[in-house]
Amino acid sequence: MGAWTWDEMMEVTLAEKLVGPLGRSRIFLWVVPADARGRWELRIAQSYQMIEVEARAGAAPMIVRGARLRGEEVRIAVTGLVGGKPWNHLFRGTLAGGTMQGEVRVSDGNIERTLPWKASRQQ
Repeated sequence: MGAWTWDEMMEVTLAEKLVGPLGRSRIFLWVVPADARGRWELRIAQSYQMIEVEARAGAAPMIVRGARLRGEEVRIAVTGLVGGKPWNHLFRGTLAGGTMQGEVRVSDGNIERTLPWKASRQQ
């Protein structure tokens, strides 16, 4: 699969295997990722299932602590100042065509709530 990193790997024991490491085989899983590249309300760069996200709250940059794309499922963890207060955002949703939607859990350490969110790919 070239430069494409696998999503999961499992090693199984096969007593009748006669080549390679005797008795062991590895099984690899690649999940075909949706196309997340482009400008949304955030900017996303993509190489296979690996995504790099740049996020902002108005003019202020946010810190992206983690981003994952598995098939059409997207998860993004973002921290930064919103209205002068530090907030954590955990976006979970699905990507279909030019739309990402799901829910975002926001927390400032005292208040936590879950809200629906939707983003459209910008041209």
